[in-house]
Amino acid sequence: MKKNKLILLVILFVLVAAYFVLRFTRPEEKNSRIFDLDSLAIFSIEVFDANDSLRIEKQKDIWVLVSPVRWETDASRMQSLFTDVISARYPKTPMG
Repeated sequence: MKKNKLILLVILFVLVAAYFVLRFTRPEEKNSRIFDLDSLAIFSIEVFDANDSLRIEKQKDIWVLVSPVRWETDASRMQSLFTDVISARYPKTPMG
């Protein structure tokens, strides 16, 4: 086999190997949890901004709005909060 054919064959092999390596190790968007919390270990939630604040506490397995007024919360909405917000997964890869 001539020398330049051997060089071309080696280059072809390197390019095919590089293609498969890049194909199988391509970067993918990774989703991770925003809050790394155990939803069963949460006993109080406080949401606030410059003007208002809201505090919810778990009392005897019932979520109760404590501040600004005392009020029992809707169980389905609290379940939705834990499902949609606390345990949600969002992409953390930077976008350009």
